Amino acid sequence: MDSPHGPAHQVRPWRAPSWVIAAGAVLAFVNVAFMGMGADTSGIGTLRTGLIFAALIVPVFVYRHYIQDKGRFPPQWKRTSR
Repeated sequence: MDSPHGPAHQVRPWRAPSWVIAAGAVLAFVNVAFMGMGADTSGIGTLRTGLIFAALIVPVFVYRHYIQDKGRFPPQWKRTSR
């Protein structure tokens, strides 16, 4: 799906059910809560440093979407049902 040079109609090997996506989102917030609770155990500035390093991926996503893909999503992403 990422490469415009790949197969035109590549079949997705597995599509995650909505409840799996929702559970992942909930667990992401739980993970951030645990990170916040344990921030002072490793020293001052640990939480800030962790969040800065986690945020370093954002420019990669921006580059991939706006530079490589020219701000457009693939057409097959527009359909909402199988």
